[in-house]
Amino acid sequence: MVLINNLNMKIKINYFLLLLIILFSSCSSDDNSKKQSSSKFRFLEFKKDVLIPSINSGDITFYGVNFDNNLNNWQLNLVNEDNASFPVNITSVENTSISFKNGENLQEIKFNAPSLDYGDYTLLIKNKSTNQTYTDTFLIRSNTFNKISYENQSSYGISAFTDITENLYFYHNITNTIESNIKTNHIVGVKLYNKNTLAEVTLDYSINSNNKIEFVIPSSVTPGTYYLSVNYKNLINSYFEKDILVLEEQSPTISKISKKTFKGGEVMKISGKNFRYKVNFDLLPINDLFEPFPNSSLIFKDATGVGQEIISPYKSNSTYSYINAEGTEINFPIPKNNFFITGSDNQGYYFEGKVIVRSGPYLSEPISIRINY
Repeated sequence: MVLINNLNMKIKINYFLLLLIILFSSCSSDDNSKKQSSSKFRFLEFKKDVLIPSINSGDITFYGVNFDNNLNNWQLNLVNEDNASFPVNITSVENTSISFKNGENLQEIKFNAPSLDYGDYTLLIKNKSTNQTYTDTFLIRSNTFNKISYENQSSYGISAFTDITENLYFYHNITNTIESNIKTNHIVGVKLYNKNTLAEVTLDYSINSNNKIEFVIPSSVTPGTYYLSVNYKNLINSYFEKDILVLEEQSPTISKISKKTFKGGEVMKISGKNFRYKVNFDLLPINDLFEPFPNSSLIFKDATGVGQEIISPYKSNSTYSYINAEGTEINFPIPKNNFFITGSDNQGYYFEGKVIVRSGPYLSEPISIRINY
C-alpha cells in the first residue's frame, strides 16, 4: 500500500476539507473585540510526520508560534483519506525557552487522538477567536526509521534546538545513507512521495559494505517537500519519520585563481560561481523566523593531510566577507603559519597541494597551488 494514487480520491479529500473550512468559518459568533484577542498563529511542523499505528489513544505533538494558551479558543478536526472524521482537541500549549530573531518563542502544542490505523490524516486547526485556519498532513505507517546521513550534511528548522529527528536539507545528486537498522533484503524500491501532489518517484539505491542502504535523488525531482520510504516485497514498508526537503544542485566552479604560488599573509583570490549555496527559503515554514544557510569552505589537501577553513554563511561572523554577495568571488587571507594541514611533514615551511571550494555538500574541481611561509 502506498500514498493516495487516485486523483479522484485526492479531489474528494480537498473538497471535503474545503467544506470543513467553510463550516469552521461560518460557525463563529465572536464579536470584533474578541477577534483582536489572539495573534496570527504559525504552524511550523509535526514532531513526527510519519507515526506508527497507536494501540491506545494519546497525544500528537507539533510546533508553532503565537498559539493561544486559551485552549477554549481552538477547534480541531482530523480526517483520513476516506473522509472519516476523528474528534480531537488541543490539550496543551507550552512555551519553550527558544526564541527566534523576531523575539517570538517556539511553542510545543499537543492534541489528543484516538487509536489511529494505517492511513493519511489531515489535521484542520481553527482559532475560534480570529477564524484563522490551517491544515497539515501526517501519515500512519507500519514501520519508521529516523537517521539518514550524507557527507557535509546541513540541517534546518527547529531540530537544531530540540531533540526531534534532525531536519536535513536533501540535495540533488548526493549519496544519502540510511543509518538506522532497517531490513536490506527483499527491497523492491526506495521511493519519494511529493507531499503536495502525491506524485511518486522511484530512486536509485544500493547496499554498501556496512549493509546500509544508500540512495541518490536525481535532478529530475522537483525541489520541494516529500515523504521517503523503503518498499519491500511483503508490502510492509519503512518510512522516514520526517518529511524531507529536496533542494537543487548548485555545484561551485572555479574559473580563475589570482596566481598559483603565494606567500603566507597574502590574499588568495578565487573567481567562479556558486561559492555560497542559496536556499529557496519559500520552501521552509520557518523562513522568516530563522534562515539556516549551508556552510561554504576552502579545503586544502596535500600528500600528508587535509584541512578545511569554514566560511560562515552568517554576516555576524568575520569570515562571511570572504565571499562576495553574488557568490562569485572568494578573497581568502592566507595565514602566515601553516596551521590548516594537521600532521604535515613540511615543517611549516610550505604547502604544496590542491585547493577545493565546498558549498553545502558540493565540491569544485581541485586547483594546484603552493604557499611559501
